[in-house]
Amino acid sequence: MKKECLLILTAILLLSCKSNQLQNRHAEAVDEHPSAQQIIAQFDANKDGKLSITEVDGPLTDDFTKIDANSDGFLTLDELNEAPHNHEGGPPNEPIKNQDLSNEINSSVKVVPVNTNYFITENIIGGI
Repeated sequence: MKKECLLILTAILLLSCKSNQLQNRHAEAVDEHPSAQQIIAQFDANKDGKLSITEVDGPLTDDFTKIDANSDGFLTLDELNEAPHNHEGGPPNEPIKNQDLSNEINSSVKVVPVNTNYFITENIIGGI
């Protein structure tokens, strides 16, 4: 009986360690972003050392004009290295602008106070 319990506990421990190891590998893989050299190696179809808009896809397509500093229609290794990096995986933050938004207020909307206690009590007692 003790041997069986010890064997089961050992198996559970080994499975738990293996699961934790796989989760750590997955987390490391998600955090790693390709280098500029890796991006060029992956997308450079004609092997000219630079990327055209037709060779890229995904986020590179969306940000192509932002990354293309000299506007020649190609992304070079230097331009990819100088591109702003987004480490959080989300869209880049737009700078906060102080704007007067008072003209966007709809003054035609009427606000009517509601007694929520009465509304909730009546509907609960009334058996919704």
